[in-house]
Amino acid sequence: PEYTHSLELRRIRLVRNFIESSFGGKIPEVGGIAIPKHGLMYLDIGIGGVNMVGLIQNLHHELSHFSDDEISVIRGRKRRREWIRLNPEGSRVYKIVPEYFSNRDIDVERPRGFASLYGTFSPEEDRAEVAKLVMTMARTPIFSSMIQKDEILNAKVKTVLVGFRERSKGRINEEYLEDLMSGKVNENYWE
Repeated sequence: PEYTHSLELRRIRLVRNFIESSFGGKIPEVGGIAIPKHGLMYLDIGIGGVNMVGLIQNLHHELSHFSDDEISVIRGRKRRREWIRLNPEGSRVYKIVPEYFSNRDIDVERPRGFASLYGTFSPEEDRAEVAKLVMTMARTPIFSSMIQKDEILNAKVKTVLVGFRERSKGRINEEYLEDLMSGKVNENYWE
């Protein structure tokens, strides 16, 4: 609760085909949009009905953007530089990824050091994808395998966990992650 309260999210709007209806399809399809300065988040539930797994993943991704926006400009720049340094190639790893947007149905291999191809778009999207991975896949063997085999991704996961720990006043910590991995976390966990 401390983590989400600190983000000052006031409203979540679920919409169908948000990008097409709001922007006439002029920007790439995304699962949600965070507007932290207004405390507003849009989550796209698509045309065909709600995919709860995707909706939860998008929620955690967009919450990460709220966390980024909460940080002061000076601290934010420092945090951005520190995040970029986690990549051996620095900022050269970030680029517009047209194949992600044009081939959403094709299973594209996850680049080394990233939670997903979409993370290569920018440091902010990278961090949001890692946060999403931690909060939605931590209890899976795939997650364990990914962070054991990929030292860059492992460092990013640890960095995201530090942020979660700080924003949750210590409640989202290693014990929480272990409990999340073992399936002990549920709606009554904090009671």
